[in-house]
Amino acid sequence: MRRRAVVAGFGAMACSPLAFAQRRRVYRLGLLGASQAPTSDHPLWAAFKRGLDELGYVEGANLILEPRFAADDIDRLPSLAGELAAVNVDAIVVFGPTPMQAAQRATRHIPIIMAAGSSDPVAEGYIASFAPAGR
Repeated sequence: MRRRAVVAGFGAMACSPLAFAQRRRVYRLGLLGASQAPTSDHPLWAAFKRGLDELGYVEGANLILEPRFAADDIDRLPSLAGELAAVNVDAIVVFGPTPMQAAQRATRHIPIIMAAGSSDPVAEGYIASFAPAGR
């Protein structure tokens, strides 16, 4: 009888909300830029992080940021984009058209999010249309 109680106790623990919380998915978000990495006090960076927080993505809880910035050496962008593809991030956020090109060459499977750069990404050939993916 005691063995059944122990087994039932482990079963209850495995189904507890705490156990489910521990199995929550952690997302890896790649960041790719041609310039210096933004500082934490930069207004656009603060807004970006605040937006992630508002959507429920909290760094250290369910989000890992993988920043790759070329420090104004654009020749490094292809290798940095390749690094992000190699660590298999869930998406890559690009800051500008040159990082967009590098990310597009590095992967065909990882979604790329253009945070800044092109005024007309369709005309410039970065995307086929503004329709949601798959439509």
